[in-house]
Amino acid sequence: MAGPFTTPVAFSTPFLSEPDRSNGFTSKNVQEAIEEALSLAIANDRFKILCQYNGNANNGRLLEFFSGIDSDDAPFHFNANTNVIDITCSTTGVNSNSTVGFYNKTVDPTYISPLYILDMNGQKTKEDIGTALAPLFLIPIGGELVVRVDSASIQKPHMQITFSSAI
Repeated sequence: MAGPFTTPVAFSTPFLSEPDRSNGFTSKNVQEAIEEALSLAIANDRFKILCQYNGNANNGRLLEFFSGIDSDDAPFHFNANTNVIDITCSTTGVNSNSTVGFYNKTVDPTYISPLYILDMNGQKTKEDIGTALAPLFLIPIGGELVVRVDSASIQKPHMQITFSSAI
């Protein structure tokens, strides 16, 4: 058999999406199912990064993506438009009243206008939730994310930030 070739087999092979199979697909043949799975995977991409500080983070303290290196010295750089869709922050303090700002160092190197502010509201754990279609905020192509305590202090903050590049 010489070289690669294509056949209409994938289009003619039925893809069972019977009512009692809760796979969520609407495709009727294998080729459509492959294309549907690809578009769903792209539309639902997710990745997380951790941000923390292993001490009492006072007003103005830059948090760290990498232990011992603050986010100003090592910001996260984004090569695609990226949505922030979820932020979870925990602290060892019982009642943290601090706010944490998220900044794009590329356009705001002096940290005047945050892209987003997480307000701990006296909570030990706080989660702000968005979706890929309704994100908390967007980091544009070429953006560099920096995270800073903007008011009060927070004891040993630990954050999980969830991103999606599906826009």
